[in-house]
Amino acid sequence: MAAVTSVVAPMQKSSASVSAAAGADTASASAEGPKGDLYTFTIGKVDAGMAILIGERASLIEFPSILLPHGVTSGSVVNIRVHRNEAEEQRQRTEFEELQDDILRAFGQDSPKSPQLRLRNVTQTSVTLEWDRLYLATATLISLDIYRNNQRLAPIPSPLHNTSTKLSGLDVNAEYTFHLVLRTTAGTFPSPLLRVRTHDITDTSGIAVCFGSLSGSGGGGGGGEGSAGGENELEEAAREALVRMGAREPTERIQIETTHFVCSDPRDRGSIGGGQGAMYTKAMQLNIPVVQPHWVFACYDQKRMVPTSAYYLENDPPNAATMRESIQRILSKAAPAARPPPPSSKDVPALPVEVIEPAEPVVECAQTTQPVEPPVEPSEPVEPTASKASSEFSEVPITETIEVTHVGDESDEDVPNNT
Repeated sequence: MAAVTSVVAPMQKSSASVSAAAGADTASASAEGPKGDLYTFTIGKVDAGMAILIGERASLIEFPSILLPHGVTSGSVVNIRVHRNEAEEQRQRTEFEELQDDILRAFGQDSPKSPQLRLRNVTQTSVTLEWDRLYLATATLISLDIYRNNQRLAPIPSPLHNTSTKLSGLDVNAEYTFHLVLRTTAGTFPSPLLRVRTHDITDTSGIAVCFGSLSGSGGGGGGGEGSAGGENELEEAAREALVRMGAREPTERIQIETTHFVCSDPRDRGSIGGGQGAMYTKAMQLNIPVVQPHWVFACYDQKRMVPTSAYYLENDPPNAATMRESIQRILSKAAPAARPPPPSSKDVPALPVEVIEPAEPVVECAQTTQPVEPPVEPSEPVEPTASKASSEFSEVPITETIEVTHVGDESDEDVPNNT
């Protein structure tokens, strides 16, 4: 509320009226507005911009000295007239309400959303979690923390850009709860709890392999399988083994859920020069086990997760002698799935059917003396018709007679075992 004051002080045996106000239009408002109550005060003290006024109704009042007439000192008597400025009051109220509406529209109608945690992959000792990008509305991010079993583990680095994390060092076949806690200037927003159970030792569905260069690795680890054909056969068998184990689809680039980097050469695929490849270097930086392809076949043969220490690049794999047998066994089982299905019965061409009319019946009569003629033979014999039908039916391919195991035996004889 803007107050208008009229101050009158005696100066040299005469009184002077001075109008003072707290706004720019105070003088005009005081002159034109209605008259208010008039109060008389005696100035007791003027110090540091404040004047102490002593009056009949109030014993002690602090009053800004800048609103007093020039030259007043202690003992001066001033008259103060006060009245209400309703027009200025309404203008300020309207301005304040508009400011409140603007603040509500900008900061009060939308708030940050709690992150939704999802399971991306789980193994025997690790879990990979993911979530959508954070929605902060107009708030400012303070932190994003990951919790395990209601205990804070660590803050998420670069939370505005990272949308996944991998937690290792878990127990085998154990249940855990995970959740995120988003802290912003608009409040704290926890995510719903996510319950996860790690796999047991026989569950291989969590294996996520990234393939590197497989040149130079063969059935027995010798140098006779370094050709492109041997590499393709080895990788094809390894991929087929992963599919049968229920593992995740292999990739050629390391991702956050990658559990093993399978290669026989640290160089990149098709690299001629020396030096370690980019994927091999990244796997070493992320502490991802780098194993030979023999490890995949060992997991497939034993139907469980096999320790990786014996299958590092610098070691001689324990299953090197049986590598070729594993490859041929996997590829031979995959061969029937690659063959087209046998033709159905509706696809077999219909055999021609020839209708043979029966011969005219012969009736013997005792009264006749003429010999009875033998029955007339049909124009075409029955035997050639059946032979023709058999020859047409034999042209239909019979795929069930193919022996898959025989194909595998022949390949074993052609490919020498270098082990």
